[in-house]
Amino acid sequence: MAGTIGKGLASAPAVPPSSQASWTPTAAMTADGWQGSSTVVSTDAAGDFLSAWSGINNKTPGCYNYIQIRIRSHTGELGPVQTLTPCGPPMFFPRVASAADGDAIVAWIDTKTSAVEARRVSPGGQLGPLLTVTPPNAQALSVSVAMSPTGLALVAWDGQPTAARFISANSALSAVLTIGSGGATAPALAFSSSGAATLAWTANGYAEAVATRITPAGLGPFTVIEGTAGGTVYGVPEITDDSNGNTYLLTRASASSGGRTTSRLLLREWSASGSLGPSVQVANPVQSGTLAIDGSLAVDGAGDAVVAWSSYLSDSASSVYGRHVSSAGNLGPVVRLGSGFAPAVVADPAGAGLVYWQSTAPPGPPGTVTSGNSGAPTTLYSRGVAVTSGAFSDLMTLSPNGETPDAAVSPTGRFAVVWEQSTIPWPVQARFSP
Repeated sequence: MAGTIGKGLASAPAVPPSSQASWTPTAAMTADGWQGSSTVVSTDAAGDFLSAWSGINNKTPGCYNYIQIRIRSHTGELGPVQTLTPCGPPMFFPRVASAADGDAIVAWIDTKTSAVEARRVSPGGQLGPLLTVTPPNAQALSVSVAMSPTGLALVAWDGQPTAARFISANSALSAVLTIGSGGATAPALAFSSSGAATLAWTANGYAEAVATRITPAGLGPFTVIEGTAGGTVYGVPEITDDSNGNTYLLTRASASSGGRTTSRLLLREWSASGSLGPSVQVANPVQSGTLAIDGSLAVDGAGDAVVAWSSYLSDSASSVYGRHVSSAGNLGPVVRLGSGFAPAVVADPAGAGLVYWQSTAPPGPPGTVTSGNSGAPTTLYSRGVAVTSGAFSDLMTLSPNGETPDAAVSPTGRFAVVWEQSTIPWPVQARFSP
């Protein structure tokens, strides 16, 4: 991915109004009397959405956080809430991925044993057996999942050591594939349309961001994506693939000097044939105002990309920015999308995309889960984006009371966003595009 660094900030260009029209009203995902957290969502080729969360019913003594799911069909019908775990130790941090036909995998961490557990969910909502993915005595700190178009699931976790495992369509576990020493965040995973899997993680005490192509037979050669700058700490890359099987990795690189930490976001293409393009700096302290604190990436089928990130403007304020990166590696202007933090972006192969974020950075206003007090809620915002051109739509409020959102988009541009209400009693809620 070659190109030059664009300069300056620009006003957000317009996109057709229909890009944000006709979203559904807010829908309750949890059952009455239940609260939820760690919300995630995935989609199949038809636009059926599977949401998962860690749910709790305070009326049931001795039962802590369950993993629960709910399916919304492409016709708009919400199925029943299903519970994947028994009454007992707390279950947290679910992750979910879906195949083209709707077959899905849900994985999470048993916080009593630190084991990764998982279950298959069929397109019709039938549950497979409860699986313990990690080997005996392994302790996972975090977990990631991905699903091939044909239903082969891949689960990876950070622990001692960091490792991964495939789950077949009939819920059979492969051998454990040991990656080695990782960081405090699970490896990032992606399957291409051809079914090739890519796994990326940090190694050598965060001194490198590394990736490999992976099959049930084992790991391919380790390729250093970033790691040439001395004294730089790298975050786990966010990765995605285009329709030709090329992988795009967005890595955060941070360095400290004089008591101040600065961060950059670096984008790199790893082709299906294994060649690495140049590392392109897409966000840095000069262009983003101050410190780039996070980043997200979406790519269309042809390799055009949109990157979103947020930066602290002061101790109490941060802004969200976006930028187009063409398939040739040319960088568009930095666009300020609004106030807030932790943006994420998703897009379908044709380039229909959505950037979404929440209004207030931690510790949050009174009333949010992060503060634990009563008071004002957190707002969720979004902007549609045409990934092919980088044009952003007008600002839309997804919810006046929500946080920790997650989104998915079907191959035909149908979106779902799920979140946790930011005030008591903290139910899980969602909205869906046409």
